[in-house]
Amino acid sequence: MELCYQLKSVLQIFWKLWRITAFMWGASLQKIYLIGICLVCVLSPKLLIAESWTDLRNSGWEAKPIAPSMVKVVDGDTFYADWNRNNYTESEEKIRLLFVDTPELNQSHKGQDLEFGLPARDSLKDRLQNGPLQLWVSPRFPRDRYQRTLGLLQAEDANVNLLLIGLGHSLFDARYQLPSNFDSYVDAEARAYEEKRGIWSTYASRRRYLKRLANEGRTVYSKTNRRYVTKLQKAESVDLARYDKRFIKLAGRLERRVSKGSYIELLLLENGVEVVVRQKYQDRLPSWQFGDQILVEGFVQKYRDKWQVQLFRGVSAQ
Repeated sequence: MELCYQLKSVLQIFWKLWRITAFMWGASLQKIYLIGICLVCVLSPKLLIAESWTDLRNSGWEAKPIAPSMVKVVDGDTFYADWNRNNYTESEEKIRLLFVDTPELNQSHKGQDLEFGLPARDSLKDRLQNGPLQLWVSPRFPRDRYQRTLGLLQAEDANVNLLLIGLGHSLFDARYQLPSNFDSYVDAEARAYEEKRGIWSTYASRRRYLKRLANEGRTVYSKTNRRYVTKLQKAESVDLARYDKRFIKLAGRLERRVSKGSYIELLLLENGVEVVVRQKYQDRLPSWQFGDQILVEGFVQKYRDKWQVQLFRGVSAQ
């Protein structure tokens, strides 16, 4: 499943070129082209996966081996790994999967959801039975506030975290940090949403989990999600009132930065557009200078008669 996500866009391009080749040069050259497609399908998944894990290692992530016989699953995003062979007594032996947030099996402030939480747990159990297993731990956020180890689970060559999202078992959870391959995660979530998998399979659950995401400052990046505005907006001409409570991408020139105390900063763009940056997201801003052309993402809302963008991510600087 994960590999299909990575190759889907490439194969769509190949299909278009295939049709053009058939029209312009006939069947003989089309056969040669077909061989090329087959080689890409066979070789590129291995190259993509190898490069992904190699990039993590080069970025300082630590790979910790896990024996399938030493794990105990709690729910779809949490399990124990008995690294110390002491019957799971160390807090670091409780693993919380990064970028994953599956439905709760117990009552909590998020609510209980056995309908979709149990399949998520079973899916994780299945993956943990297929070794070899490794947990990749980030040097930036190795633990959460409960001292659980945060990481990416590699089962054979698959990224289990990404797979759970793509199967609709999980939201893409961006609270702790953003992955370097951010687009892979939002694309996997969008496809699960569009194909109505798992938590996105019913009207009620779609509403519920979209609300959860909105409370965390983002939404599903899908053209079928009415909260998500696909067209890039420009600060010089945008009418934010048109996009109340919707998630937009906004490009503009940074004119000023204004501190509003310890927890909030305002980015002022041309046309008087305000972008609100809360403290927990300030590390998601590139090193922008005044006059830079910037690109931000976030929800639009009205505050004291002023329309603002609540920043989720600073995307790029040019």
